[in-house]
Amino acid sequence: MSYPTEFMNSGLRIIPDDVCRRKKCQRLWLWHNKFTYLPHTFTRHKKLSELYLNNNSFNVFPLVLCQITNLQILDMSNNLLDSLPSSVEFLNLKRLVLSNNKFESFPEEVTKMLHLQELFLGWNRIKVLPCSVGKLEKLIVLKVNDNLICDIPDEIDKLVCLEFLNIERNKLERLPSTLFTKLDKLKSFECRDNPLADPPGYVCESGLQNIRNYLERHQVVAVGNSRLEMPRRNVHIEMPDTNTLADMDDYDCYPMTTKPRGIALIFNNKTFYRNPAIPSSVKLPDRAGTDTDAVCKIE
Repeated sequence: MSYPTEFMNSGLRIIPDDVCRRKKCQRLWLWHNKFTYLPHTFTRHKKLSELYLNNNSFNVFPLVLCQITNLQILDMSNNLLDSLPSSVEFLNLKRLVLSNNKFESFPEEVTKMLHLQELFLGWNRIKVLPCSVGKLEKLIVLKVNDNLICDIPDEIDKLVCLEFLNIERNKLERLPSTLFTKLDKLKSFECRDNPLADPPGYVCESGLQNIRNYLERHQVVAVGNSRLEMPRRNVHIEMPDTNTLADMDDYDCYPMTTKPRGIALIFNNKTFYRNPAIPSSVKLPDRAGTDTDAVCKIE
């Protein structure tokens, strides 16, 4: 089947009747025109699976598209959209392109499109990536570059099929570690031009394997509102001879009568300092403590 291309880049303002008469058309390119709406007769395209409406003048999502349930690819990039209707959830889209529009918030309606595999929302003004993004469990590609996003929710680790993630040029200072430890299929991660401190920007820009290596060597422990970074090293506690435990009173440390099971983490500092590399880090009040936590050997 031949696909009509004569309506591309034509400067048209109204959809020609000839477009609506092509009922068996499966792919339709209507990009680079000046369309602002689609006529009701557009619903005749029951077999339409790919529609390209990018580079037009739509400021409202065409509701007639919600009746074309066979549609799998929709490109409406470079328009004037700032919201989506609730009825978009009835679409069975696998690829949705909404880049370079006027969105100031993430369109929650998208999270109900459970067949979606590719989502493009770059070059908007989105400030928050919601927790509900975790509902898109079939998502393979997510591009939210060039927005104003300042945080990635932990729920992103539910996107178990995700292979490509682009968050370049946002306002991110930290990334959830599960983004790299739980998403085993992630192949491409782009995060340039973010004020990242956790993990550091130079680590995040050095590739997925280097990020995973970094996280393997470092563990971030949350204590109240603080984040303490602990090196992941093997620690062997040298237990004193039980016959000399009485002498432990001479040490500024807590004696242990038995070897702990698992990992025992004891904070006995006199002073807690703020880590300037972690913006969320805070200095805790000084308190009574000792200079020594335990007698140990670190490898």
